[in-house]
Amino acid sequence: MSSSGEVERFFGGTIFLALLGIVKVGVIEEMNRRLVLVGFLVAAFSGMALAQFNIRVPKIPKPTPKPTTSTSSSKPASGAEVAAKEGAAIAVSAALDMKMDDGYTFFDAEPVKGRNAKNTGDIDVGWYLKPQLRVMGTFPNNSGFRVVVSKGGKELSRFFCNAWVFRKADDVEVKIKKRSYFFPDYMMTRSCNGETAPIKEIGRVDVSIYTVDGNTDEEKLIRKHSAEVRKLPVLSGPAKSPEPRVSNYFIQRYEETPFAIVRVGGTYLSVSNDSRARPYNLNWAPGGPSGKLSVYFPMVPERRSTRINTYLRCSVNGAPLKLDYDAVETDVRGQGGGFSEFALTSRSNPSYSESIDFKHILSILPLAVGKEGNLFDVSTKPGDYDCKIMENGEVIRGFSFKVGGDGFLVEHPEQQSGNVNLYSGSYLSEAMIPAGGSSFDSRLMPTSTGTIFYGIPLNSPALRSAGSKVPKKGNPYPAMPK
Repeated sequence: MSSSGEVERFFGGTIFLALLGIVKVGVIEEMNRRLVLVGFLVAAFSGMALAQFNIRVPKIPKPTPKPTTSTSSSKPASGAEVAAKEGAAIAVSAALDMKMDDGYTFFDAEPVKGRNAKNTGDIDVGWYLKPQLRVMGTFPNNSGFRVVVSKGGKELSRFFCNAWVFRKADDVEVKIKKRSYFFPDYMMTRSCNGETAPIKEIGRVDVSIYTVDGNTDEEKLIRKHSAEVRKLPVLSGPAKSPEPRVSNYFIQRYEETPFAIVRVGGTYLSVSNDSRARPYNLNWAPGGPSGKLSVYFPMVPERRSTRINTYLRCSVNGAPLKLDYDAVETDVRGQGGGFSEFALTSRSNPSYSESIDFKHILSILPLAVGKEGNLFDVSTKPGDYDCKIMENGEVIRGFSFKVGGDGFLVEHPEQQSGNVNLYSGSYLSEAMIPAGGSSFDSRLMPTSTGTIFYGIPLNSPALRSAGSKVPKKGNPYPAMPK
């Protein structure tokens, strides 16, 4: 056999072995297949007489990609639907720009101490206002609040409050989520210097709130309030000649009694700017916030225990709502640390003391917007909700809210009109108080002002009369016996 024939057989055998390897490459990675093909082509074009071999390279099929499966069983919203919901959320947020969060506003009257003429003890000099404030909108650093207290047109006190400023665009936690959020930026009080200007007048006073721009120092009036300040004496020494000490002062909040605030996720009342205590809710679906529901009730509570095991009973459009899980966690300690107005009157001889404490009572509900464990998802059942928080068959408080056809809570008409403003995910509710009050109530007093949140006039005639329907229980204020 000639040397050329041997070479042809040699390369032919080589090509044949290469082809066998190619047939088996279905389980080899794509790069290996390409290398084998390259080797084949090199051998084929090396100038050998390959024409004697009628060899065809088999076509290797590409692997078929597996179809992507969705983790959601529900039909996803169309782009137009998502855009419409997001547009609605943006409109709600824009409407809150440069508006006070009225439900967050809290006024505390604190005493100012002085020394008596003999320098033997503290005496009452007056009181100062300690406010908790939050305004929605985008503010530069070093912004704050200017607070002016007046009575009958006469200015009594003017002071400045430093503030925490929150902007979504600068927040690390929001950036990590890489999502679009439509809750507003805000500014909230950090510290105030109201004690430098003590006030002696009591009774009804006017409180004007201004925002102060951190770049220009421009002051802008943003809300006017009216507050009723009361004084409680503190006496010491013999019964026949008691000596007055530093009095205690408080601002009554009975006008808020017939109302409540329903929350979706987040923490509504907190004096901290810690990320765990911020008012916004990072669980946003297109169109609004999702998460657990809670409700805040203004109250002068009877009980001092920490958490009470209550339960929930609801109806939707008048029909009873079946809840597989109905436990409610109610905290009667008051919320946020800075949202308790406590005052005490006392004397040493004969010994006597009596106190009053206006608080917000928090109930965490077995309801949610969206799927949250074993909580009932209200978005699956739109309608008008009437609910009662109960204990041992007793109604503690009732409240109501509405879920729209899109599955999100609907703002109260007072909010929709812009008369009352609450941070996103917060909803004004009308509270139902049982006849004679509940066992949780220490004091109840009807009112006739037709206002809410320190003197904001209500639009609805029904709401304006809500205060007059509050039952009376106990004495509205502590009183030193004669």
